[in-house]
Amino acid sequence: MFTHVCRFERAENGDIHVEVPIDITLAALGGVVDVPTVYGDVEMTIPPGAQPGAKLLMRAKGAVKLRGGRGGGGKGDQVCHLKVTVPKALTARQRELLQAFQDDVNGVEKEVVGEGGEEEGGEEEEKEEEEEEEKEGFFSSLFSKEDDDSKKKE
Repeated sequence: MFTHVCRFERAENGDIHVEVPIDITLAALGGVVDVPTVYGDVEMTIPPGAQPGAKLLMRAKGAVKLRGGRGGGGKGDQVCHLKVTVPKALTARQRELLQAFQDDVNGVEKEVVGEGGEEEGGEEEEKEEEEEEEKEGFFSSLFSKEDDDSKKKE
């Protein structure tokens, strides 16, 4: 969590409108950020799947309303307009992960390479081997296992 640098947009009847920049991962996954208000920093929860331009309301975190106007005497709200920021440069790993995400969204099946350079997909390989064994037939796999067991005993 860190305090986001917000840009003041406007004040209207005690309500303060600010622009809160968040990165694409925070917008997609959700999380908690510290947002500055006139009363100090306040934690704000970003819901998963937050869209650019979404407005999140922080009740009673705006300016004090003067008598006379609508709802005079109380505190206004702070309206946070989410601005989703997209990185201008990506590392090779970030690019690879985003490409894998895009492929998943589009229904393209590709194996993801893990951090150690090893392919993650061992379960798929095991399933393929099992399917090949099924294709060979029950008796041929049974006899090949018996042959393997007899060789081990010798």
